[in-house]
Amino acid sequence: DPLAELTAAFSECAGPHYGLAMRRLDGDAAADVATAIRERTVDPPTYESLRTRLPGTSVRRRGLIVDATALGSFRLLDGTALPTASRRALDVTPADRTPQARPPAPVLDTYDGPGLTLGRPRTQDGVATDAPIALPPSLQRLHTAWFGRTGSGKSTALVRAIRDNHAATDGADILLDPKGDGMATDYLRAHYAQYGHLDNVLYFDCSEVLPAISFFDVRADVAAGVPRATAVDDIVDHYIEILTALMGRDRFEQAVRAPDIIRFLVRAKFDAVHGDDAFSHRELHGAARRMHERQSAPSVSNPDLERMLGGVVANRARTFDEVMQGVANRLEKVPTDRRLARLFNHVPEEVTSDADAVATTSASGSGPMATEAAEVETETETETETETETETPALFGTDTSSTGSTDKTPSDDEQHAAEPTARSTSAPGDAHFDLGQYLDANVVVILDLGGLRIETRRAITLVLLSNLWTALRRRRQRREAERLPLVNCYIEEAASIAATDLMTTLLAQARSFDCALTLAMQFPGQLEQADPTGAATDEVLNNIGTVVTGPIGVDQGLAERLATDELPAQDVANRLRGLQRGQWLASLPAAFDAPAPAPFHLHSARPPAGHPAAEATVDATVTDAIAAATQRTRARAGVTLVDAVPADDREGRGDPDPGHRP
Repeated sequence: DPLAELTAAFSECAGPHYGLAMRRLDGDAAADVATAIRERTVDPPTYESLRTRLPGTSVRRRGLIVDATALGSFRLLDGTALPTASRRALDVTPADRTPQARPPAPVLDTYDGPGLTLGRPRTQDGVATDAPIALPPSLQRLHTAWFGRTGSGKSTALVRAIRDNHAATDGADILLDPKGDGMATDYLRAHYAQYGHLDNVLYFDCSEVLPAISFFDVRADVAAGVPRATAVDDIVDHYIEILTALMGRDRFEQAVRAPDIIRFLVRAKFDAVHGDDAFSHRELHGAARRMHERQSAPSVSNPDLERMLGGVVANRARTFDEVMQGVANRLEKVPTDRRLARLFNHVPEEVTSDADAVATTSASGSGPMATEAAEVETETETETETETETETPALFGTDTSSTGSTDKTPSDDEQHAAEPTARSTSAPGDAHFDLGQYLDANVVVILDLGGLRIETRRAITLVLLSNLWTALRRRRQRREAERLPLVNCYIEEAASIAATDLMTTLLAQARSFDCALTLAMQFPGQLEQADPTGAATDEVLNNIGTVVTGPIGVDQGLAERLATDELPAQDVANRLRGLQRGQWLASLPAAFDAPAPAPFHLHSARPPAGHPAAEATVDATVTDAIAAATQRTRARAGVTLVDAVPADDREGRGDPDPGHRP
């Protein structure tokens, strides 16, 4: 009988001052013992009771205190080492679902302040702490990758992270949301619940209004001191990447000469003598059509460019016609999409210089936004989230009647400093949006790309990233030696653009421009669809400091990225498969010359107030606040799809002079 043998085995554990009494249980009593074992219930060795004070009475307790001699009779068994029937009876937690040990408290203290909220550390018993940890602004410049399949809680976690980080940093927060699953609106509700207003939020619902970016435009770069040739080269390269995204790389590169000729034509339109500082895509298309019809090159002052264009038109008529048809097929990808046509054809008469930008903070951290960051603390899980009142200058003026905000109305000076233009009204053609106007301000810029075609989303995202790159460079050009307010750019479903040269450049150089990138996607392997060479995957896994990942079925590269001496890649892969929704494995960076913590487990932070998943009720005035923010954005910084276009432009006959725009 196994139970009889077990009883005899424990007889050796008796000592001179105590003995072990064995009882055989069955029925409900046995079930209670089995439950206590499964639930790891431990009976403490308590000896304080009335019975212990009676003379001649022995004390009976389930807890044991043994001496060194008897201690060797006990064994601690790993549940996974038990036979199958025993493991099933004890409901042993599989090894791949056992959380990693948390870093020591002194290490976790690095992530105890305000910043990009990541989640709540879990103990090896699977219990999450009350307070979440956050990535401090000093480490955000190393960039962040957030992986999680559909339904893992990634979007909700990002909304909480962005909202908290907005108070912890002084620069702009930029959110690109291509999914259209309501994440942008969820953030607006969370922002309103926390700060009481949306006055410092730009919200572009790209199904109706687009940012009024002037793409083919070097005026701001030249004014900031960027060499004209450098500015033109960047626009040329970014435009080629956008066309590649619209057509697909294989199709775009089938016509071998077409990409080079497009480069020549863009440079010709920017020619210092015969070109212009800014032009529309319609004008570029017209220049290509005239070159095709007349088989003559546009006038340029650069002898090298003149020679290359001359070589193109020197081809035989049939060859030239085929080459130029390939050029036209690629250029026409923009005007065939209504939104892209409006975006690329918008050229304001004047652009707001970065010197007149929205500036509510300084590099030293002083100013109204720095006060807000000091006053809005990251709440713990045991605290009730309440509306935080802050005095934030509005981007376009405070409208308390529509938002219900209790903030003070800015003074005339504050109002003038907060507005990107000094005019109270602007004509549709005068609207202008450039991130250079907002980088130093504690503002939130949201592009909601839901509902658009995949190619259109990708193209608009690349246009904004191009604008971000040039704006960051201008800011650094003006203030070379300063530590600048930290800009954060959050990109959902980033796999489609992470393989581009533009994103590679940002990942490699944004840190020196005081810009942090957060790329969210389902799993790193998605990058191989856009870049079969694996270069994009390597760039993301090796050039990003913070990695937070939810459950992932198969991704060998990610497993190797998180592997350690104690936890090889195969064990990491098993743990990634074993994660549940709302659970994350995090690999965090450390300060310079300090050891980074080993990967450890997190549980999602609670959803922010205002989010649909939060318990707190949503203020009814938030709907009016979102509508007001949308209208302000449209009026000052947006172009719509219904603005009138001159008849000659609708026919593609603008810019009749092949030399330059009048």
